[in-house]
Amino acid sequence: MTSDKIPTDFAAKALQFKKFGDSLAKLVRLYQNLSHDRTTNYFKMLSILGKIEAAYAQAENNLVSSKFAQWLSEEKSRLDEVKGALVYDFGRLLAEHLSKTGFRLEGNFPEFRVKMLLLDANVQNAKCQLWYGYKEEFLNSTPFDPVSAQKAIVYAYNRVAKHDFDSSRFIERLYKAYETVARKQQKQIGDDVGIISTLVELNFQRQDQKFLANPRKNTFQEYPREFFSYDLFRLKQREINNLTLSLGIASREQNRSRESYLWIPSDESLQGNVYSLLSFRRIK
Repeated sequence: MTSDKIPTDFAAKALQFKKFGDSLAKLVRLYQNLSHDRTTNYFKMLSILGKIEAAYAQAENNLVSSKFAQWLSEEKSRLDEVKGALVYDFGRLLAEHLSKTGFRLEGNFPEFRVKMLLLDANVQNAKCQLWYGYKEEFLNSTPFDPVSAQKAIVYAYNRVAKHDFDSSRFIERLYKAYETVARKQQKQIGDDVGIISTLVELNFQRQDQKFLANPRKNTFQEYPREFFSYDLFRLKQREINNLTLSLGIASREQNRSRESYLWIPSDESLQGNVYSLLSFRRIK
């Protein structure tokens, strides 16, 4: 004898299917409403298509038409074509915008070089990362947009290369910091000390009475790694008190920890060396 009783989970499954169908239909409508301008709306469409694809992958075989898979495949191909155009236009437009402000863009997508800065462009995440050196010091992120990237590059370069610098005052402060670190480590003048230990001491010595009286973030005068690196690069006066500044190349072991090394450019490009030690040696 056959039972005409409806299975207890039928209503729940029907409701689940309805919610799924409504949700998928909403995503498809959102996607199609943006398709009039795929270039401008690329990143939004890419995100929505990813959600549609994820929903389709979780659907039961008989819930969504097989033609939907074909539509998904065609849309992914269309967006890949848009991505190719975006990648090409990004480099071309960025080069044009930078040239207007006196900067020359080098390299190819996704890694572009401007002097000692690296722009790592990620079209998939719609972001670019800006670095000092070849991924040595992270500076900031910017949207995947030529105008935004150009502004970020110009700002970062000016911030690093044009911050206040006086050669005589810098060598005096550097020697004082070195002397203090050497004394704390019970070393003699002429002995090597860590370059980052010297940077930490330099940071402390740069603070004014406001910070010393009330050490807070808003009273701290920042002197980051990229500033120290660039100042050591552009320092021409390397002698003081009959002593000369000497830098020691980092070993492979020291190169593994940011607490042990500092990258310093050899010119205004991504060429440079990694140093771990600093000293002032007697001039013979």
